[in-house]
Amino acid sequence: MVNFVQGEAVTQILPPPIQGTVLGFGFDPNTGNVTVLVGYTAADGTQQQRYFEQSELEATPVVAVEPPAPDLSAPTE
Repeated sequence: MVNFVQGEAVTQILPPPIQGTVLGFGFDPNTGNVTVLVGYTAADGTQQQRYFEQSELEATPVVAVEPPAPDLSAPTE
């Protein structure tokens, strides 16, 4: 166990966030909430699935990569 001293600055250690794809939805009969099934690759490389509350997730923007525009200033033959 690490020993801390009073007044020392500390930071909470958190696992990295899971990034994955929505695979489906579920229903929690105890709360009436819709849950989201997410597929992701774990840190050890294994494929995993886990249900999340909708409030625990946010959409990840997909960045489109466009091919470079042709160089119109170059002479053509």
